[in-house]
Amino acid sequence: MGLAGCSNIHSIKVEIGYEHPVAMRWLKDVLLASPRLEILHMTLPRTSHGISFRCDGLGVYNLCVQPGETLSSLKELVYEARAPYGRLDSDSFSIPASFFNWSKLRHLELRGPRMFHLIKSLDDQILNLQTLKLEFCC
Repeated sequence: MGLAGCSNIHSIKVEIGYEHPVAMRWLKDVLLASPRLEILHMTLPRTSHGISFRCDGLGVYNLCVQPGETLSSLKELVYEARAPYGRLDSDSFSIPASFFNWSKLRHLELRGPRMFHLIKSLDDQILNLQTLKLEFCC
C-alpha cells in the first residue's frame, strides 16, 4: 500500500483487529514515514474478555520497533490495549516506551491493564503533559 509515501498525514486512528506480522510492520512504516503526525489513536484487538491477540502459533506480534525509531512530532496519544487478566506479562506489551517522544506529548490517554508497564516506564521520562487520562490500568 502507498500510505507510507503520504508525508502530510497529521492524524491517524487505527483499530487493529488482528496482528499479522506483515501488517504490523507496514503500520510501523506508515507511522515513521509521517513526519507531520501529531495525533495517534490506537486500539489493539478486542474480544469479549477485553483485548487479546489471535495468535497463529507464531507468538504475539508487535510493531517490530527498533532502537532509535521514534514518533518525534506526536503531540496526542490515545492508546488502548486491554488483555484478559492473567496475561499481563511484559512480553505481551507490543510497543516499547522508546517509540514515543514523551517530552513532546501534550495529551495522553492510556486505557487497559496492559498499560501498567508503560505507566511504570514514565518515571524515567520528561513529561510536559497538559492532559492525562488513565482508565482501567490497574
